[in-house]
Amino acid sequence: MHGLHGAVRHLEQLQAHEFELKVRMEQFMQQQGREWQQQLQQHARQQAVLQRQLQDSQQAHAEYERSTNAMAVQGAQQVQRAEAARAAAEEQAQQKARQVAELEEQVCALTQQEQQLQQQVQAGMQQQE
Repeated sequence: MHGLHGAVRHLEQLQAHEFELKVRMEQFMQQQGREWQQQLQQHARQQAVLQRQLQDSQQAHAEYERSTNAMAVQGAQQVQRAEAARAAAEEQAQQKARQVAELEEQVCALTQQEQQLQQQVQAGMQQQE
């Protein structure tokens, strides 16, 4: 009887120990689950920060592209305006050159007329003599 009583007591101790192990295991699993949950939340926050940084970077790059394109267009327009101004200046210079040539022709014609008139005057004066 004493042996049976000791065996029952030993069985009860084993059951109590098993229960304690189950409780500890459950607590450990809950603790582990909380730590994993915290790590997941931390990773999610880090990912959100990185996502915002990526979006900011993409936005800055797009703004840079727009700015660069706008400057390129502006530069091209300035070049076109400069080309147009140069062409207009060349056209004016050619017009002035044509006007000068026409005036030179008129001066030549007037000089010839003057010489003819002088010859006529000299001829007239010789006839009067």
